[in-house]
Amino acid sequence: MRPDGGAVATSLSASASALGRPLSRAVVLLILPALPLMLLSQGFLLEKALDLVLEMRLAALWGTSPRRDMYLLASSVLVPAGMLELVAIPLIVDIRRRAAANERDVIASLATVTVLFTALTVALAFAVWWLSGADAVPAVEMFAATSAFAAAGVAMGLLSIAAGQHVAEGRFAFVSVRVPLIRAAMLACALALPLGIAAPAVGAIVSSAMLVLIVWSGSKLASWWRPQLRGLAAAAGLLALNAYPIIPRLLIERPLLGALGDGTLATLDFAEKTTVILGLAGYAIIGVGTTALSGASWSYRRRALVVLLLLTPVAAAAAIFARPIVSLLFERGAFSASDSVAVTELTRLLAPSIPFVAAVPLLVPGVRQRDALRAGLVLIACGLLAHTLATAYASYAGDPRPLTITFDAVYALLFAGFYALAGGPARNQALG
Repeated sequence: MRPDGGAVATSLSASASALGRPLSRAVVLLILPALPLMLLSQGFLLEKALDLVLEMRLAALWGTSPRRDMYLLASSVLVPAGMLELVAIPLIVDIRRRAAANERDVIASLATVTVLFTALTVALAFAVWWLSGADAVPAVEMFAATSAFAAAGVAMGLLSIAAGQHVAEGRFAFVSVRVPLIRAAMLACALALPLGIAAPAVGAIVSSAMLVLIVWSGSKLASWWRPQLRGLAAAAGLLALNAYPIIPRLLIERPLLGALGDGTLATLDFAEKTTVILGLAGYAIIGVGTTALSGASWSYRRRALVVLLLLTPVAAAAAIFARPIVSLLFERGAFSASDSVAVTELTRLLAPSIPFVAAVPLLVPGVRQRDALRAGLVLIACGLLAHTLATAYASYAGDPRPLTITFDAVYALLFAGFYALAGGPARNQALG
């Protein structure tokens, strides 16, 4: 007896459901381990979007002025905390996965280096403000902004360590939006408070302090401040490898060009913001996503190449449409015609670095895995030397264009060097 059409349809539906359940389960099992990193990357992307809106607001207030130069110096003290964010989260997750016993010492080393680095940037900010003639902003305003940013930076460092631990434990919802919340508070204060360059700093310190109290309520922080001395150099090396674009701009560009006090630093910074935000957004969307979804099936070098290829058209588009991008993002009536031309030209010159800004961080774990940190640091040192010479020339000649070309060239060489180091034999295999 032949089954009727309804029975056949029911049978086929049941068969499809039976096949669909294992498929759905496999998809869920594939996605679940990646969710913490994926949501973290979206929090990182939201942070950059809010950061861009904040920069648009400050561009409308100060343009490419000496006052903007002083704000850049004061806000530099947040940068070490941002570097810690890039290092701490993947490192803590890796330590937990390997069940290593040195997590506390690693955390103590990273936190201590971040505090020391923050103190260095505070000293540099005040020194450059003094050398520039101290005319751009009053002393009270500069002191309030720098001190508040320094306290907020330390708090953000603690939050980044908490984020690494939460992601390792599969808890991600709150810490993934910690920095966007701080950026939103900075933006709100910049819009509402008549405190000059100290207004965003008030938002940073209040929001970061509240988040630390919420996240670290009942935690034991005292044990973090007793790291083993041998771990400090390794922590400093990891910060350097993961944040090369930040280090030369923080320790070389801002002191030398900020001391000029003529807005040259602000002009260059607007161009850098345009390209670095695109590069870091690409890292957040493509780089972190690729890492989370590919698991151990892709090598570090393969991930970096994929990101490089996907972001090359973005870099080309940024160069081609630099003029409307600058006009849309930053002009807002505060740029003169010469300012717009200068920022647009520097943006075009910096556009080739966009894919490398996103791809290089994906190679750093491979360099560390191959025990090639020393060779990587030698490459970093060579890049810093080239950047220092180019910045000195820009400070002397008042022309930052050679500096942008140097940045592109050094970043391409760093990618090539890290790519080679990440593919070398592991140390234990070489000794075996």
